[in-house]
Amino acid sequence: MKSTNTKAIACSLAAATLLVLAATPARALDAYQDRKGLFSGVGLGGGAVLSDDEAGGEFLFDLTLGGGATADLTLALDLDIRYQRFDAERQDWMVVPGPQLDWFIAGGLFIRAGIGLALVFTKGPEVGDVPVPAKQVEDNDFTLGFDASLGLGYEFFANSNLALGLALEGDYYLLDELADIFGICFSLGLRYY
Repeated sequence: MKSTNTKAIACSLAAATLLVLAATPARALDAYQDRKGLFSGVGLGGGAVLSDDEAGGEFLFDLTLGGGATADLTLALDLDIRYQRFDAERQDWMVVPGPQLDWFIAGGLFIRAGIGLALVFTKGPEVGDVPVPAKQVEDNDFTLGFDASLGLGYEFFANSNLALGLALEGDYYLLDELADIFGICFSLGLRYY
């Protein structure tokens, strides 16, 4: 009778162990919460900008396409679309494509660095003294520039392939024929690995 109880207990423990293993998340699946391989992402953000002692606000829409070199390092082509408003008379639209690197230093905590080519469309104040009588025109301009960015953020997985990230990033825009711009932006991003 004692051997029957021992066999029943052993079978019960084996069944319970098998049940627990089957009920845990499928961590053995290929690339489960792994940053290796291709990914795409989208983000939204906002912040503040400074240019020639003028302060303003900024809105950011971000698209990202890249790949994970390792579990701790991702490389991407980043496309930022930014709207900056300094006052009613000066507004900038920027399209900034360029490479971006995210280095995950501890778990989901990362350092972000990037560079880009800034394509800047500026809407300036109205000009009243134009040759056409009674005609008001805006002083619109287009220029090119260089963007360098550095940021700190945290990313966590919502499920096996989808990650949410929060980041604080500083950008410096060295612009041709316009005053340089410094911006600091907070963003929320979504990536699919």
